[in-house]
Amino acid sequence: MTNLVKAIDNKFGKGFAYHINTLIHQYRQTQELMLFDEFKFEVIHHQTFGDIDKNYWQRQTLVLLLSKEFKKTDTPLIRWLILEFCQNTEKGFWVDLRSVMALLGFMLYKHMDNDDLPVLYQTKFGACSDSRYSVDIEIILGFGVEQTLDYLNQHKKQNTVYKEMTATIKHYNSHKTKPFRTYKEYCHFFEQHRLLIHQEEIMGDCGFLTDSINEIK
Repeated sequence: MTNLVKAIDNKFGKGFAYHINTLIHQYRQTQELMLFDEFKFEVIHHQTFGDIDKNYWQRQTLVLLLSKEFKKTDTPLIRWLILEFCQNTEKGFWVDLRSVMALLGFMLYKHMDNDDLPVLYQTKFGACSDSRYSVDIEIILGFGVEQTLDYLNQHKKQNTVYKEMTATIKHYNSHKTKPFRTYKEYCHFFEQHRLLIHQEEIMGDCGFLTDSINEIK
C-alpha cells in the first residue's frame, strides 16, 4: 500500500482510495455519473464555519486519483466535477480552487471537443477569482485562436456565452507579448511542468502527507 493510499484511508476510512478507484473503473464501463452522487456538491451547516460544501475534500481526492490516468471517456465526469466545484463560488463559499481547477481544466482540455469550450471558459473565469491566474489562457483557445474564433462565430446562436468568449479571446490575442502555445505544446508543457505541482498542492491541501510526489505517478 502506497503512502498516498494510506493517507487517504487515514483521513476518510480504510478502503476509501480503493472505493474511489473502483467507482472510476465502473464508470468507464457504464458511463453512469450517478455512481459519484456521494461526491456531489451538498451544503451542510458546520458549527464553527457555517454553511460549507460537505463533500469538498472527498471530491478533491477523487480528482487527485482520477488525474493519475485519465482518458477521453472520462470527459463527462471531468465536466461534472468542474461544475460541482463551481457551485462553491455560486454559493459565495470561500474555498481554494486554484489547483483543482487548473488540474481539471487541463484534464478536460487534453481530450476536448469544441463543445467543451464553454466549460473550459468557466474553469478559468467562472470558478473563482484566483482561477483567473492559476488556469492558463491556452485552455480557452481550444485547438488554436483562429479555429476557435471561427467555431464560436459559426455557433454563436447556440450558446449566449460564445459572444463573451469571442471578445475575451480577441482581447488576450491583441495584448499578448509572445505567441500562445499550440494545443500540443501546451499539453506537453503542462504534463512536464505543472501536472505534478498541482497534484502535490492538492495532496497538501487535503493533508495527505507523503514522502515524495512520485507517489501519484
